[in-house]
Order: sequence, then C-alpha cells, then structure tokens
Amino acid sequence: MGGKTETRTFAVQILSTIPAAPTGISDPSSYNCVIENAFHDASVKIPVTCAPPKVVEEIVTELPKTGPTENMLFASILLAVVTFFYFRSRQLGQEVRLIRRDLNAGNI
Repeated sequence: MGGKTETRTFAVQILSTIPAAPTGISDPSSYNCVIENAFHDASVKIPVTCAPPKVVEEIVTELPKTGPTENMLFASILLAVVTFFYFRSRQLGQEVRLIRRDLNAGNI
C-alpha cells in the first residue's frame, strides 16, 4: 500500500473555561495553559487563556523563604495592632459611658 496518501480531519472541542488546576509535580507540562498536539515529528502548540490563579502560578513559582525571625516580627506587629484596637475600644466605651452619665445628669 505504498504511495498512497490519506488525509484525515479531526475536530476537537474544549471546555469554554479551562480549569485552574495546579501544574503537576511529576509532569511540569500538565495544566500549563498550552494545548500541544504531536504526531510523529510534527508538533503544534496553541496557547489558551487561563484563569487568574494560573497566571499567578506562572509568575510566582514558589513562596518567599521566611524563617523564625520574619514569623516573630509578623506576630509582634499583629499583636501590637490587636492590643491597640482592644485598648482603644475600651477607652471609647468608657468615654461614651461618661458622656451618657453627664447627659443624663443634665451637665451637657
């Protein structure tokens, strides 16, 4: 059957939205926002529009390295902010109580 040529056409339908699954650890080319079709030595790569989480995943490959110093600094800042708002709300509550007392006594 040599010398015979066949032409076949395939139609492929993909989802309207591409799932934002993470890139595979064992196969880095999986879920990489590129549709790749290879047949023998011919290859076609078609980029597709990805969801925002995938764009972030492509830009930021890993979280920044932090150690105990950064964690303690973050915890200290968070504790200071929480403490400030706790005491501020207590002070405002006391001021409102004093104003109500003066208002009810007729001093204001």
